[in-house]
Amino acid sequence: MEHPFLDTRFGEFAWCFHCERVHKTASWEAKDWECPACGASALDVQPWEGVLSWGYGYPLRPEDGEYYPQYPGESAQAAGL
Repeated sequence: MEHPFLDTRFGEFAWCFHCERVHKTASWEAKDWECPACGASALDVQPWEGVLSWGYGYPLRPEDGEYYPQYPGESAQAAGL
């Protein structure tokens, strides 16, 4: 899927920089590219493939709605989520 104004292609999943949760890209698209969990803007979305490139060992197929921190070792509770 294509983002409305970023020159980025998305696979099945997209990750939010704001809440650090992953959701199906179709869920983002259905909400006009706002995060399904926290409502962050379309600028806060990252293709899951980009998150995988960070090398943290996250699964190729993530669990929808799951917290995957940008800095592993940080719990959702510690992050205030």
